Amino acid sequence: IKEAILRRNTINFNYVNSLSSQTNRTVEPLKLMYKSKTWYLYGFCKLKDDFRIFRISRIRNLSIKDEVFSRKIIEEVCLNDSKVIKENTITLKLRCFLEYLMILIRI
Repeated sequence: IKEAILRRNTINFNYVNSLSSQTNRTVEPLKLMYKSKTWYLYGFCKLKDDFRIFRISRIRNLSIKDEVFSRKIIEEVCLNDSKVIKENTITLKLRCFLEYLMILIRI
């Protein structure tokens, strides 16, 4: 996978999801990530036409294709909920009574 990322080669594999359902995926691999003792692949899935996160241990029969892809913009990734976070953030100013603030700080 690392070789495919560095060379920008598309990869193909069978992916088994958490419900044991298997699908064949063609992915433009962008990044390997390690979280909570588990490795993940982040890439653009052609089947879903969107960025996806794949758990490495659920990938079967991986092959590196000759097809070379253009690098897409890598978005920030949050593995806590397995969703891609867009850069559309806002800044908030929270006003509250001091006693409520003290309760929040203790939590």
